[in-house]
Amino acid sequence: DTLPNELPKDASHYFGAHFEKYVLKELLSADSDIIRRATICENGKLTSEYEYLSDYAYK
Repeated sequence: DTLPNELPKDASHYFGAHFEKYVLKELLSADSDIIRRATICENGKLTSEYEYLSDYAYK
């Protein structure tokens, strides 16, 4: 059987390990620059880095 939405087990483990190692600590940090730059919307408004999307976001 072909399951197109199923991830290979090794890829899932690889992703999980890297998520835990690199992303989780940034999410738990009080003032992560990485998370700040990646945040598209905050308090219902586009952040300054993503204001160029306003024509699409506010239609």
